[in-house]
Amino acid sequence: MRYLEIPVLSAIAVVLLLVPLPSQLRARNIPTLTLILSTFVTNIVDIVNMLVWNGNTRDVAPVWCDFG
Repeated sequence: MRYLEIPVLSAIAVVLLLVPLPSQLRARNIPTLTLILSTFVTNIVDIVNMLVWNGNTRDVAPVWCDFG
């Protein structure tokens, strides 16, 4: 697997994001919860993309790059 550090670091970030979650839920700190949720989703998307598209350089939708 090429670029193994990206999904590994994203997985570490997901775990570290779960550490402050209970205290922020108890405090009902909406801005912090929103930041945790958006960063959590972004890291999950990065992990899935790196696992699904690993080593695949085929352009599956070339027409989307033609708009400009």
